[in-house]
Amino acid sequence: MHFVLEFTQKFQSDKTANLNSAYQQKKAEYEYSVLKSRGTNVMSLLAGGITNFSTFFWGNSVSRYLAGRLPEAASYIGSAISGLLHVVVGGPVLKAASTTSWNAPALVEFNTYWKVAGSLWGDRLRAQLGALGVDRWVDENHKKKYLSADPKNSGYIDIEQRWQETRGLWPLFVARYKTEEAAYFSYAMNFTFKAAMAGGMTRLMATKSDASKVIEWILHSVMGWFSGAQTVAGIQVARSQIPGATETVLPNREVHAAHATMLQSLLVDLQSAYQNLRTQSPTTTDARAERELLKAIRRTQKLLDEANTKSKFGGTLRYEFFAQFKTIDAGADTAAEVLGRALSVMPSAALSNYFASWRVSGNPWLTFAGHALPALLLIAPPGWTARPIYAGFFRALFQIVINESSPKVNTASSSATTTTIKVPDNLHDSIVEGSESSSYLGSEFSEKSEKNANTDEDESVIVRVSDGEQTSDDEDSDDETWKGRPTRRDQDNFWS
Repeated sequence: MHFVLEFTQKFQSDKTANLNSAYQQKKAEYEYSVLKSRGTNVMSLLAGGITNFSTFFWGNSVSRYLAGRLPEAASYIGSAISGLLHVVVGGPVLKAASTTSWNAPALVEFNTYWKVAGSLWGDRLRAQLGALGVDRWVDENHKKKYLSADPKNSGYIDIEQRWQETRGLWPLFVARYKTEEAAYFSYAMNFTFKAAMAGGMTRLMATKSDASKVIEWILHSVMGWFSGAQTVAGIQVARSQIPGATETVLPNREVHAAHATMLQSLLVDLQSAYQNLRTQSPTTTDARAERELLKAIRRTQKLLDEANTKSKFGGTLRYEFFAQFKTIDAGADTAAEVLGRALSVMPSAALSNYFASWRVSGNPWLTFAGHALPALLLIAPPGWTARPIYAGFFRALFQIVINESSPKVNTASSSATTTTIKVPDNLHDSIVEGSESSSYLGSEFSEKSEKNANTDEDESVIVRVSDGEQTSDDEDSDDETWKGRPTRRDQDNFWS
């Protein structure tokens, strides 16, 4: 049974319609001005430089501070701090300062692979436990609880079927590498230049004086700045050359403010409609309509809070920072990326410690090699080139635990009744395009897929709510819980 609520026609007032028109007009004018003036993209380069400079600055500074106290652990601790800051601080800074971003469907598909893999491992493990007599997990991997990769298939499938729909790891890794990793070679290039400059000051470096340490620290920081800017630019250029790629303009504070004004009016309309529905006699009240109207109100309130936050000074930075920890899935994305980055720089840190004596040897070639080889290993496997594998593996492990602890994922049955809700057209931008997070804009799990492959082609967003899922009336139906297709967070390109 399908119950369709036409929110736009039934609940939207003339005031809300006018405010929506004003919002769309302001948004269109801003997008035109940004796309027309390519100079505004300099902000992206500046943000990339500042972000990477900052993460290297703090990581490098901590390493040098600890060098005299914990010489064996100093580089490793500094590398871990750099990885942490690059994820939890770098991404939000880039998203707040950038004006445009090209979509990255390769990221979405690659990252979805790891969530499918984690779900597969978990369900097979639980099925094996069921075979050993644990009744709770009998035939666990045959439960139909995942949405198909094909949006035309509205029913649930089991994890084995979902796995068959997933491309292999190697082709997905190659597709991702073409756009997301190639620009990282700027790090190897720039830090090789740094090594050459250090080699030219061999005698000074050999003194191990405070002056030599300051010069080396400055060289490292400046090259980090250049590399960060080049990485942002390189990834965006690489994405723009992918067939079918689209460029998204990220709204400014004024656009968010107009959006918030429209959503506030819509919220009043929906609340009034709910009150009117509540005043009806019990015999004429539609309980299902009441429940879905409440969900629309909560969803609108959540989008309003987001728009209000982003309309304030520093609001996007604040919103994106806390969004990394807002839900279980978001926290898993962030933790996996932090661990992946930290692990990928450890081999370079180990080699740097091993070659420490070369850098102060007084031999120009050894001084150069002592700086250049760790920089090259930072990129080559098992360095950053392997980072998406590390991060993805951790994400898959987290997915095993998430699936087991989440009744929304584990209790949907194939016989569940599905309700289709057509959310108003004026909420389309909010739900599909409202979070302008994007990677690089610096995140691993994300960006809109081509034509937003996981929603219908309708101008409205279709949200399906299964009666077979154990969800309470107080729970939003658009929570960021992965059920087999990329979540909004994935499509908005949050994890890098």
